[in-house]
Amino acid sequence: MTSKEIEEKTGMGSCIVRRWAKANGVKRVESVNGILAYDWSEEDLQRFLNRNTQRGTPAHKKRPSQS
Repeated sequence: MTSKEIEEKTGMGSCIVRRWAKANGVKRVESVNGILAYDWSEEDLQRFLNRNTQRGTPAHKKRPSQS
């Protein structure tokens, strides 16, 4: 699947879809016009749908005190 197809299936914007693909190792292929495109698998789509959608960065777990 292409990023455009993912955008249409999920209703998400191209910026979010492409940024997530870049950050999460979606395979890239060279398209006809020389621009690298993403080749999404069903597994990539499921990971995208199950991603953390909360705003901001996740909090770090506190280390146990060494008392």
